[in-house]
Amino acid sequence: AIFDPLTGNQLHELEAHSAIDVAQFFANARDFQVQWSTVPVGQRAALAAKLVDAMISRQDELMDMLQRETGKSRAHAFEEITGALAAISYYAKVAPKLMRGRDYDTLLAAVDELQNPRTTARPGTTKKPLSPTAQACTDLLASAEGCEDIITQLIETHPRLERQTLRQLTRACFAADKKQDDAASKRSRTKLSHYVSQNLH
Repeated sequence: AIFDPLTGNQLHELEAHSAIDVAQFFANARDFQVQWSTVPVGQRAALAAKLVDAMISRQDELMDMLQRETGKSRAHAFEEITGALAAISYYAKVAPKLMRGRDYDTLLAAVDELQNPRTTARPGTTKKPLSPTAQACTDLLASAEGCEDIITQLIETHPRLERQTLRQLTRACFAADKKQDDAASKRSRTKLSHYVSQNLH
């Protein structure tokens, strides 16, 4: 339930979900993402722009709700709503340019491979080889001691890669793994995959 922090009155009753329910929600979201990825970026940007228009038309209502649910001041509620509007507007405007010519299918496949490695193959089948990006990232993260040699090999073959950038990205991955911080590890590996994918030519 959601309570008004100023009055203590209940505002909303939220439905409780089990771990199985949550897992199914995530599975459904992943399935929908496959469909969403086929929508041209221009159409997605147009939908984001429509969302901005809808939020602006109901801005006072959104601010009222934010204040009731969190106890924020009007000024802070205004900052949150306008911050969201600015972020959505910005990406609606620049997304078509940012995504132009990017091989996101390759990038997402590499990220998936790093996060869910297929270490075994079904009997009677050949293990699917890693994509070039996933293989490069796997080699880089195989060991902290041998990472510098792998960086040198990659730079010699792919001159668009920068040594200092690769060092920083791989160190972030090793640091997150050492802390056993799954969220940070996922973020750092995604950043590494993105950088390698865009410069592995």
